[in-house]
Amino acid sequence: MSTPQVEFNREEFTLEISGLTGGWTFGHLGELRLFDHAQLQFPHDWDEFKVGAATHVIETTWHLNARTLVESTLSAGIDYSRADGVSGNAAMEAALLEHLVNRPTVSLDLRLTVSLEGTANSEGFSGTPHFGLGLSGRF
Repeated sequence: MSTPQVEFNREEFTLEISGLTGGWTFGHLGELRLFDHAQLQFPHDWDEFKVGAATHVIETTWHLNARTLVESTLSAGIDYSRADGVSGNAAMEAALLEHLVNRPTVSLDLRLTVSLEGTANSEGFSGTPHFGLGLSGRF
């Protein structure tokens, strides 16, 4: 009996999560179970094994790399707007990065783009998952 195997050929998905409340910090996003908060429609011709493999790869990779992904996204710089209408862009210094990563938010939105390329079977995934992250938070 052969082991089921699926190929991912640059399969791309976007997960959007809006309005997380309750004091989430950017640093705690790695604890977020993505599929508990985001709906994702997989291609209709995928079987249960391929959907399960993709879900597992995305969740596992997210949990292992979320903090690094969040910090590198914030380090690229932030756009901000204050309650008084003043807005601008700020480069990220280490102290500001640490402050933002650990500061509770009033609401938090994220857009996660995932691209999978590789092979999955019952023994695991061999390939490359790529993640792109967009963040928006209100403090």
